[in-house]
Amino acid sequence: MVGGTGAGPSGRPAVLRRITSLHRDPSERRAARRTVVEGPRALDDAVRNGVRIVEVAIEERFDRTSLPGTLAGVPVHVVPDGSLAKAGDLVTGQGVTAVVEIPAPGSSPLGGLVLVLVDVADPGNVGTLVRAADAAGAAAVVRFGGADPWAPKVVRASAGSVFRIPLVDDVDPVGGLAAAGLRTVALVARGGAAPEEVDLGGDVAVLVGNEAHGLPADLVERCDGLLSIPMASGVESLNAAMAGSVVLFESVRQRRVAAAGGSWT
Repeated sequence: MVGGTGAGPSGRPAVLRRITSLHRDPSERRAARRTVVEGPRALDDAVRNGVRIVEVAIEERFDRTSLPGTLAGVPVHVVPDGSLAKAGDLVTGQGVTAVVEIPAPGSSPLGGLVLVLVDVADPGNVGTLVRAADAAGAAAVVRFGGADPWAPKVVRASAGSVFRIPLVDDVDPVGGLAAAGLRTVALVARGGAAPEEVDLGGDVAVLVGNEAHGLPADLVERCDGLLSIPMASGVESLNAAMAGSVVLFESVRQRRVAAAGGSWT
């Protein structure tokens, strides 16, 4: 269903105003339970993962035949070339942006490998860590403060993983996880054991903290174990997303060894 612009009194298409609002205002995303995905690949990821597509905006230059065939009945608005980049935060738009419904928060019992983000503030880091958790086969990502996981920058950096892996909010980073039967392991800049020296199999939650301040000291004290990434002399620390990814895939390695009948150590 391809329609016109639906321009308001300002002459700007109403769909562009809605996209801009969802880009810039976290409270609007929460209230509407909607966010945006940008580009044909991201739209295809959303469709394949069963996300409800609310409406789509395409620029005049965009090849409409590349839209997913399952969009029958979804309003599709044609907007001027270059307008989607201005409505969002990209230098160069990809010709198509969709408003999508945010999936309901994860509610399944937590178990297996779980990634916990505590006040991780950079949207790129949050998206990358969600993507790494998805690739590592984690059961869920628990978010406690930090960047909105449904901000468009997070959605882009996750490459569709936000639509595949359960995202859980407002679970106590230690107490709630311990009550669910998970061991808690804190990733700290220094003073912890190397990842290969820590049992990361079974039901375990890996906690990653804020880029500048790390995990709160009182939270670290309540964890079952600490780990740090060994680094060459002169390197102070790794980016939060890099460090978290290293630990997630060490857990993958240990689980594969254990599945083959070996010892993780």
